[in-house]
Amino acid sequence: MLYWYSVSGETIRRGPMQTKPADLQVRLLSFLHIPMLVILLVSLLAVNLPLSYAPVDQTLYTILISLLIIILLCSMFLLGKNHYMLALILTILIPLIGSWGSTYINFQAGAYEYLPLIYGAIPIMLASFFLPLSAAVALMAFQLVALMIVFSNTAALRLQNWPSFYIFFLFLCMLSLIANTLINKQLQQLKELTVRDHLTGLFNRRYFEETLENKLKRTNTETRTLGLIYFDIDRFKNVNDTHGHEAGDVVLKAIASLLVEYFDLATTISRYGGDEFAILVLQVSLKQLSMLAHGLVKQVEALSVTHKNQAITTISISAGYLVTNATYNRPELLFEHADEALYQAKKAGRNCAVGYEEVQTSS
Repeated sequence: MLYWYSVSGETIRRGPMQTKPADLQVRLLSFLHIPMLVILLVSLLAVNLPLSYAPVDQTLYTILISLLIIILLCSMFLLGKNHYMLALILTILIPLIGSWGSTYINFQAGAYEYLPLIYGAIPIMLASFFLPLSAAVALMAFQLVALMIVFSNTAALRLQNWPSFYIFFLFLCMLSLIANTLINKQLQQLKELTVRDHLTGLFNRRYFEETLENKLKRTNTETRTLGLIYFDIDRFKNVNDTHGHEAGDVVLKAIASLLVEYFDLATTISRYGGDEFAILVLQVSLKQLSMLAHGLVKQVEALSVTHKNQAITTISISAGYLVTNATYNRPELLFEHADEALYQAKKAGRNCAVGYEEVQTSS
């Protein structure tokens, strides 16, 4: 899905964001598996005690619960192998199969009661916690339609107060939809706090370094190139000292907005720390990256920033850049060499960009 965020009061569209489950969801699902296993084992024990079950019912219930235990164990195994979605689907199937399987067994024995159907509320509640809204709505619709078919085709149930039972399910679906919306919103905000810089809305250092490491692994196996531009703002301390830290924040936001507009959607842009920024450009030649870096310097130089109706003094940046090759294809080496090129840009008088190849040639 496309991801949107705000910089300087403007809503910015930035490339597709992966729809991975939150760590909290994975941990919660893992935590849920243990009590579910305990409940199923206790249920299996209770079914096989000499209570009120007829032999045929006892056999069918034993088969049903044993099947549910097998499904749960498969789900636990898949979650351990990081197959979250498959594990989640199997987990939701457990109460779904359990409620309708138990209802079928009861009907076969001539016992027409609501109790087994009530457990159909469990997959709806699970869906509200773990599934996307569309999938949760689909599951709710299935449950409601299936219940209506059962009521309309079972004379014994129609003699009972089935409208009240149906209203209970509708009310539960409404609450689950509200819970689903709130939970997904909170999880999205939580993700934002972990990957975004709170001031500029750009990616933070942690996310950038993880992305760079992952991209480099693919680069080594797919003969792709990566370009890194690493820059900081010239004399940024003077801006803070002269105009105040609020003005410094305004400058950082203005440069962030410029970066979002200047680079394409496939580029990873981060505020690396303080007044330092790092940009990762995919599939780029050294000549193309050089043009991008020098063009960025000119764009920043032309940037006009005001704070409290007062123009902030000329803003400029110094940048170092390089393109990956077999010699420096590790994250720490890339930043070490980009930082060396940045240092040379400072020595050259600032407000310029220097490639690491130029540093090697001059030395």
